[in-house]
Amino acid sequence: MNAKKIVGGLLLLFVAVSIVFVLYKEIGAKNTPSKEAKINKDEHPSMVVVYYFHGNMRCASCRTIERLTKKAVEEGFTDEVESGTVKFVEVNIEEGGNSHYVKQYELSTRSVVVSKLENGKEVKWKRLDKVWQLLRNQKSFIDYVQGEIKKIKSGDS
Repeated sequence: MNAKKIVGGLLLLFVAVSIVFVLYKEIGAKNTPSKEAKINKDEHPSMVVVYYFHGNMRCASCRTIERLTKKAVEEGFTDEVESGTVKFVEVNIEEGGNSHYVKQYELSTRSVVVSKLENGKEVKWKRLDKVWQLLRNQKSFIDYVQGEIKKIKSGDS
C-alpha cells in the first residue's frame, strides 16, 4: 500500500513539474526578442539581409538549407559580411515576436528570403523558393543564392 502512495505522489509531482515547464517555456517564448532586433539598421541603413526562416521542428533538409545559405553568404560576400552591409540571419518564426514574417514574406514553409534595406527601410525582397529543388546540389544551391543576392543588391531583381 505504501508503494502505491509513493508512486502516485511521484506521478502527481511529475505532472505538476511538466505543467510548470510548459508554462515557463510558453511565457519565455513570448518574451524572447525577435532576431530582427539584432539588425542595426542605423549603423548600416543600406544593406542586404538574407533570412533563413524555420520553426521549432527542424529536419535534415531544413538544416542543410540553413548551412548552405549561410555558406553562400559568408563565402560569396566576405567583405560585405565583415562590413555589415550583407547579413545572414536565422529566424525561428515560432518564437515570440517573429510570427509577422509569415504574412510579410508570404511564407508557407521553411524559407530563404533576401531583403534589401535602404535608409533603414525595406525596399525590396525576394523569397528563394528554388532552394528546395537545389538542396541536393551544393554548387547549384550556392550559385543560386549568391546570384539572387547580387541581383537584389544591384537592383536587378
